[in-house]
Amino acid sequence: MILSEHRNEFESLLIQAYSEDISIVKEKLCKETILSYCIFCDSAFSNFGAAVCTESWLKSQSIKIQEINACSIQQAILYVEMHAAEWGYYSPSSKSFSAINDFTQKIRNADYDGDLIGIYKEGDFDGTNYDDYSKFYIDCIINIFEQLIKSRYFIGSPFGSDILLGLQYPDPTKLQQSFMIKVSEKVNSPSWHKKML
Repeated sequence: MILSEHRNEFESLLIQAYSEDISIVKEKLCKETILSYCIFCDSAFSNFGAAVCTESWLKSQSIKIQEINACSIQQAILYVEMHAAEWGYYSPSSKSFSAINDFTQKIRNADYDGDLIGIYKEGDFDGTNYDDYSKFYIDCIINIFEQLIKSRYFIGSPFGSDILLGLQYPDPTKLQQSFMIKVSEKVNSPSWHKKML
């Protein structure tokens, strides 16, 4: 299996799933102000979903974090803004996300069987390299966000005027944080991207 040959298929599944999910989120959270919409993914790019943070959730969760960690409200707000594990809405499994996750399972199976061709380089598994396996996913995620932005999916109610977009993990490692920053650099406003650094 040559991963690059499957990019169009994967991006098509991503666009379908996330455009459908955004429509569902708009309906479910129509009385809220959405501040963040991110792809929420596990560490191996094998399970895709979405995470959303609203203004009301940010306020209430920040107060809890401030009390638990004995920090300033500004520190608590920044923490909640940047950590999707603290957000209040996670898209439920849908047929569209199932199609993405079935596709990523095929990729993992090919990888485990040694049939994934031309993606690894020496040193890829030392926790610092940005290997072609990860690059495939990062590039696809950036591309679909660019398409969604261009198609104006995030314009108008219930989305705020400037929202955080990108990639989030439940408990990101330093390497995963670098992936989040790579996506953020391409899809977020300078003010949001600065918070990611």
